[in-house]
Amino acid sequence: MLVVTHSIDNAISVSTQQQGNKVYLLGGYFNPDSHVLHGSSIGEQLQQFYFDFAFIGASGITADGLFYSELEDIQVKKSILQNSKKVCLMVDASKVNQTSSFKMSFDGIDLLFTNRRLPAAIQEKLDLYGIEVILASEGENL
Repeated sequence: MLVVTHSIDNAISVSTQQQGNKVYLLGGYFNPDSHVLHGSSIGEQLQQFYFDFAFIGASGITADGLFYSELEDIQVKKSILQNSKKVCLMVDASKVNQTSSFKMSFDGIDLLFTNRRLPAAIQEKLDLYGIEVILASEGENL
């Protein structure tokens, strides 16, 4: 499996979980707080890929959309959305009803994986967008 990421933590995790995984680490400026690489070169590099499945996260989710703490995160996510067959959003219960400075709509999201049922207002909005919600079983990690 080929994994493309701009997160050093994700690169380490994927490369040590199963032999045979290949990890392509997108290059940019290193953020020591988040262990993520940023910069305009990330978006340019993402244009060279086409993903069967893309897995993205968010800092928060409400009925109004997805939230991110950095504007560059939205630019990266939009590049991923444009270059993917299916986009899966991974959010655990700690992200529900959390907001931050930058918001993105639910457009382009196909599946949402979470560990608890979502509040009715969020679920109704996801239904409007045709986003399937998959609940992880107890003991499974997101």
